[in-house]
Amino acid sequence: MAFVSVRVFKGFNNSSKKTALIIPVVSSSPSSTPMPSFTPTPTIAPKTTRIPMPTAIPTPTLSPTPTPDPEDNTIWESIAACETNGNWIADTGNGYFGGLQFSQGAWNSVGGGGNPAQASKDEQITRGKMLQKNRGWGVWGACAQRLGLN
Repeated sequence: MAFVSVRVFKGFNNSSKKTALIIPVVSSSPSSTPMPSFTPTPTIAPKTTRIPMPTAIPTPTLSPTPTPDPEDNTIWESIAACETNGNWIADTGNGYFGGLQFSQGAWNSVGGGGNPAQASKDEQITRGKMLQKNRGWGVWGACAQRLGLN
């Protein structure tokens, strides 16, 4: 093991300025002031962990939602089945009449005469188509929503 000590010489150049010369001296015996020793600290390399990358999940191709055709009478059959269990002469006293549950005002607004429950199934469907064209599927509220007509 080698030891290093330092000797300082002042004013070595015979000038009026004070200067110092520092000369390290290496020897094999310790000096009066031991120098600190350096012992390297071992480092532990971090363990690498593989993180699995997510794989692409194919997006299903959605089928276009079919647009309900108000001219298709099966839609009106479905609405009547929902509204009155298909009872085209329904008159329950709740202010709505017939298989499609027309209010009297709605029935009159599309040219209906008399009580809708007394009109034929075909006339109710015809007036239902007119009402749907004027006001949309929302006239049949929950049943239209349940049937996916909104």
